Amino acid sequence: MELIKVRCHTNLDEGHREEWPTHLYNPKVGDFVRAKSGRTFKIHRITHLYNDTALGLAHTQYNVGDVMLEIELYHK
Repeated sequence: MELIKVRCHTNLDEGHREEWPTHLYNPKVGDFVRAKSGRTFKIHRITHLYNDTALGLAHTQYNVGDVMLEIELYHK
């Protein structure tokens, strides 16, 4: 199975400063994602994303032109 590039985020204050994984195996809504700190959040929404400079992701670890999944997380 191949790892998929992802960009995890949450609007919740409690998860705002967490370090999230940048690759996951076949993520699905309802799955759980563990931050580097050990805290676990649930996948709420998944969106296909194409990284171009208009998205403001050029300063991240992703390359322009990368196709990835944007993962929105909620605390479990």
